[in-house]
Amino acid sequence: MEINEIKAVNALNRTSINLAEYVLNPYRGCEFACLYCYNRFNKVNKKDSRKWGEYLEVRTNIVDLLKKEIVLKKPRSILLGSTTECFQPFEEKSRVMRDILTILNSERIPYYILTRSPLSCDYVNLLRSDSCKGIYFTVNNYSEPFRSIFEPKAPSFESRIECVKELLSEDVRVIPYFSPVLPWISRYDAVSELFPGASRIEFEFLNFNLGNIAKIIEAIRNIDESLGERYGQMITNGDQFRKVWDAVKMEIRIFAERHSIKEFYMHEHEFFGFFHNRY
Repeated sequence: MEINEIKAVNALNRTSINLAEYVLNPYRGCEFACLYCYNRFNKVNKKDSRKWGEYLEVRTNIVDLLKKEIVLKKPRSILLGSTTECFQPFEEKSRVMRDILTILNSERIPYYILTRSPLSCDYVNLLRSDSCKGIYFTVNNYSEPFRSIFEPKAPSFESRIECVKELLSEDVRVIPYFSPVLPWISRYDAVSELFPGASRIEFEFLNFNLGNIAKIIEAIRNIDESLGERYGQMITNGDQFRKVWDAVKMEIRIFAERHSIKEFYMHEHEFFGFFHNRY
């Protein structure tokens, strides 16, 4: 793992993501190397010749910049972790998120977090703050062969589930975010039993518009040839694509009703359409 220290130009950047006015990312790159990660394909990372998941750049001046930009930009809301994992393993050494959360709490600036890391539980005392408006915590549930190709370095599903439970028990605002939903692979039927304390659960379907979708399908085919063929049909046949996802949506609605899930939301992606960041 290549880790370098860099100086950021800005701490806060405007965003089109509807959760917040600004985004803040203390790192560039990610140690988890998820195969389906959107950030593999953003403008900056696409230009980087290094393999995604094998480098991390630490923005050493992010805290000082944040203090200055709070005064200058007067942010009304901030999203943490839009293009990186804020609580990845190196955070245990840097503890930059501790300083960031402390500042945002003291300034009473509303913030949201995207994460999949159990390390976030280290900051439960800070995350109890009223300024923390929501943590979208990515979880999933499928067999080890698939986990090893989709999330080779990410924390185990079990450790994430335990962290979500802990945060919920501490009255932290957590939204279990089941992503990506993989037809015939994801076992999302147990999600209600896993998070009985959650007031809302969200699901995001696998995005077939990803730049490496052919590689994803090939990886599935290497594990289960018949499944790979099904995914291949989805990418070439719009009617089949919609038929499969309609069936998934029906399954989710049925089990949500069966288990009295009060609020749930499904993020869908059009057949070769543009993904709109809506939460």
